[in-house]
Amino acid sequence: HMPQGWWTDQEILKEGREIYLGQKRPDVNCAQCHGKNGKPVRGSARDFRNVSAMKETTDSYLMWRIAEGVPYSAMGYFKNRLSQEEIWKVIAYLTTLGLDGMQYDPGTKSWVSTGGAS
Repeated sequence: HMPQGWWTDQEILKEGREIYLGQKRPDVNCAQCHGKNGKPVRGSARDFRNVSAMKETTDSYLMWRIAEGVPYSAMGYFKNRLSQEEIWKVIAYLTTLGLDGMQYDPGTKSWVSTGGAS
């Protein structure tokens, strides 16, 4: 699961945003399919602004899908281009697009308030 404190860490969110937008790594640009604001620009890409769909997804599921990709889709795997730490940073950022102010709680297996919007 997400490292402790990362959901609201502004530096983590900034780095995650840079990776997501392709600013930090030229070979990784999530926004080219998922859109700069989380609204997909390619057909079957996940809409990160869809709160109900995002709430059905755990943080560890997102980690798995980003690392391993989605079979039979355009979503490739990124485990050879991003470290686990970098993937967690992307996840911390992309959840702000639809679940701002929330974090995944493995104890309750649900999204809960971080105590304020990040």
